[in-house]
Amino acid sequence: MRTSTFLTTAAAVAALVAMTGCEPGTTSAQPISPTPAGDSTAASASATATATAAATGTAADSLAASMAATRAVSAAFVRYAATGFDTLTATSWAAQVTTSPQSATGSANLLVDGQRIQTDFEVAGGRLHIQNSDGAREDVGAARGVLDPPALLDSLTGLSALLASVTDAHADAEPAVLNDRPMVRLRVQLPSADARLLLPTDALAGHAPLPVTLWLDPAAGDVVRQLIITTGTGAVTVAVDPTPR
Repeated sequence: MRTSTFLTTAAAVAALVAMTGCEPGTTSAQPISPTPAGDSTAASASATATATAAATGTAADSLAASMAATRAVSAAFVRYAATGFDTLTATSWAAQVTTSPQSATGSANLLVDGQRIQTDFEVAGGRLHIQNSDGAREDVGAARGVLDPPALLDSLTGLSALLASVTDAHADAEPAVLNDRPMVRLRVQLPSADARLLLPTDALAGHAPLPVTLWLDPAAGDVVRQLIITTGTGAVTVAVDPTPR
């Protein structure tokens, strides 16, 4: 997710104009508030009990379970939002993401020629396609390092690998709640070099280990549902809503 140099060199992107976001319920990159479908009072009560029990376990146990559960996620609705990093190509995006094949379809807030636009995008075969002003999707180059949602679900180098890098984990004494779902909340430290999955190297230069807050879903094997990384000058929030394949 580097700066706009890449995009501004593509003629197709230069033709982009500002567009409205998608309607509610679509992949518009709106402020993060993932709301899983199909919740019920009974399910919530059961999850509360599970979360209470999980909170009494060790943070290491929760992390180990979360790494395994997150590594197994092959499809999810993912949202990303960065604040304090205005030069990022994409400061926010929301997309339906799969790992096999590695693909993503969604909407992003992009920096193009010094201006922010909201536009639909697609990642397929490692290439980034962005919708231009006439509605056609143009190939603007490699997705890696620019806007690459499938990288977050990669079983070897994605969020599960990020979880494997954290240290000094401790759990809140009581279960947290995320969008009315009981969660186990962990507070950990992440070496700045291992945050490159979510921020470019130049945004991390000079930073010591970064504080991270994790929300783990005990009703789904402690899969990570949200994480927030803070750097002192900004923050990144990622929300993951696994979907069945």
